[in-house]
Amino acid sequence: MHFFDTCTEAIATCAETQTYSAAHLLNAEHTMDMHVHDCCEVYYSVSGGKKFLINNHPYTFESGDIFFINCGEKHHLLKADEGMHERYVINIHPNFIRNHSSAQTDLSFCFNSSKHPTGHKLSLSQKEQQRFLFLMHKLSSINSEDFGADIIEQLTFLELLVFFNELFSTGRYSVATTSLEKQYKKSSDIITYINQNLSSELSLSVLSKELSMSTSHLSRVFKEETGTTLQQYIAGQRITLAKT
Repeated sequence: MHFFDTCTEAIATCAETQTYSAAHLLNAEHTMDMHVHDCCEVYYSVSGGKKFLINNHPYTFESGDIFFINCGEKHHLLKADEGMHERYVINIHPNFIRNHSSAQTDLSFCFNSSKHPTGHKLSLSQKEQQRFLFLMHKLSSINSEDFGADIIEQLTFLELLVFFNELFSTGRYSVATTSLEKQYKKSSDIITYINQNLSSELSLSVLSKELSMSTSHLSRVFKEETGTTLQQYIAGQRITLAKT
């Protein structure tokens, strides 16, 4: 199985094939701005970390932490360590998940069955980290030209997907960090207002008036806390709304 070295390529491949893809990333890649896509995502930190924002909820994370992000959920790596930040990002199309689930085993459980609206993160034990890395290494080692390689790859990936759901079924997920939620409250309020008024005018002057913030402060706070501009975020959300 080929591992991409950019998230953009991996996301595009997952959407095109409607199956799955993976990227193995280092600090060399510029982190993406806040975004949504049509595939579910699993984000695993091999080394390094800092802060992650998912659906307006901030999380701290470090090595060995894993995130489960449903398709359509807004997410963004707010800050990474200045040193090495190695991670795996796995994209899985909902059609693939649906087609390989059974009456007994719902493979979408880890993405949409959280008992808490901000329960996206798990901290893996040493044994669980070793299991995850073993399966990723096995996938990356499969030679696509070998006889039966396609079947072995899919079976291994399904084993990985079952492993994800077994992890999430333990209920050990961590909720968003309260102190960080307070820190990012301004951008959260801005995002909430935008999402509730996507069909209305959302010019900078309108947002400034409705949120009682100066236009310059509004733009600066949003950019600093989310990593993207107001215009980019509004455009992206309207595109997502149009797709649904």
